[in-house]
Amino acid sequence: MWPSNIFKVFICEDVIILIENSPISYLQFYNDVSWRTESNEVRKQLKSPQSAEFLISQSAGREQDEPLVLKNAAFDIKDWLEHLSIIFGNSQINKLCFQNHSMQYDFDSIKKTFRNFTVSELFVGSFSLDFNLRVFKEFLPIEKVKSTDDDQKIPLQVLMQSLYCIDPSLPISLDDLLMTNSKFINTTLAGNLLKHLNQFIKLWQQGACPHLELLHVNVGEMLRDGSRMNIIMKGITSQDSPKGRKIKFRSGTDRETIKGGIDIYRYDGTKATITVRYINRSLKMFVLFDHCIVG
Repeated sequence: MWPSNIFKVFICEDVIILIENSPISYLQFYNDVSWRTESNEVRKQLKSPQSAEFLISQSAGREQDEPLVLKNAAFDIKDWLEHLSIIFGNSQINKLCFQNHSMQYDFDSIKKTFRNFTVSELFVGSFSLDFNLRVFKEFLPIEKVKSTDDDQKIPLQVLMQSLYCIDPSLPISLDDLLMTNSKFINTTLAGNLLKHLNQFIKLWQQGACPHLELLHVNVGEMLRDGSRMNIIMKGITSQDSPKGRKIKFRSGTDRETIKGGIDIYRYDGTKATITVRYINRSLKMFVLFDHCIVG
């Protein structure tokens, strides 16, 4: 058995299973001309593919990375996943990605295929709102949701779920941010960014987003330097962190050392530190719960 295998499944025009930390780099299905030319009027089943393509890495003793093709195997995708889970001792799909063309597959077939697997991270970008909503409904609750669709926002009923991480591709409104129930929010705010950040911090101090541990906001050109931080911090009681202070912070699997920053407090005494990285054009707000501080 290989340690720490990570399964990633991508559903697009074909289906690809990536297996990190194993001799098999990936498996690819439905990558044949006859499958691609089938009519899309009838939703495709995740049935036994005509061929399965493997890439065996050099670390497995092969002279070079080259694909191997298995013809007419009797396994459907569900069989392949169950077989691989036995080989590598992992019944979890670490990342399940629905990309463009994924809506060509019959959704009942998708549900049957992944029913017995725990999915940790869900990436959705099928360009079909109805299909995306069905995906969210089927696979929630889940640890992490990321939208890769630049045309559609994550539905409010998903934002309100008790997730570990939410990562929308589109900027979200202040109202949607306040309704988000995740511990880690990675986003861009729509509208007047600086004013909305100011409003959010004030509302957090009053008790909004009580489960939040880490907020990461892409501020773009709005904070080219420190001259506009006064807009964000207007009317907020705060203090600069002690000189040279470093805090080892963790939220889920995310680890970071907080250097410096601005300290603020919630109504119940909970402390948070705000940092800005002008090079990365990002603002972070770390909520310093006891379980988030390492050492």
